[in-house]
Amino acid sequence: MKIWKVGVLALLLCLLACPALAAKGGTAVIKTNSSASVYLRAGRSTKSEVLGWFYAGTSVKYSGDPKADWVSVSIGGLSGYMKSDYLETGGAQVTSRQPTAVVTASRYAYMREQPTQDSKQIGSAAKGEQVTVLGVVPSGWMYVQAKRG
Repeated sequence: MKIWKVGVLALLLCLLACPALAAKGGTAVIKTNSSASVYLRAGRSTKSEVLGWFYAGTSVKYSGDPKADWVSVSIGGLSGYMKSDYLETGGAQVTSRQPTAVVTASRYAYMREQPTQDSKQIGSAAKGEQVTVLGVVPSGWMYVQAKRG
């Protein structure tokens, strides 16, 4: 009888906890109410360090509950937190506020995995090529998307 009660209790706990235990994660799109960009922060607070600001229409990967107050997200090689108010996970249309920029390097601008000169090169954009700016980090590096690799 005691084993039966423990088994039923374990089953009830699993039924209650399993949705919460299921690893939630996926892709979201940044949305804004009035500004063009949203801060990516180092912690779950508006007082946490700003790691960068990213424009509405930019896709991010998230983990955890997308309805929680703060959501763990990653953009390229950068990870941090954004308020869930600024993430669209349901597939609704989001107006892009991503600006464009034109490459002004002498021949090519090299795209890198991380915002440093020493980081692995992952692509390039030719002088005069237009790129979409996804975000900017405090050091001035931009996360961009080019039409070609």
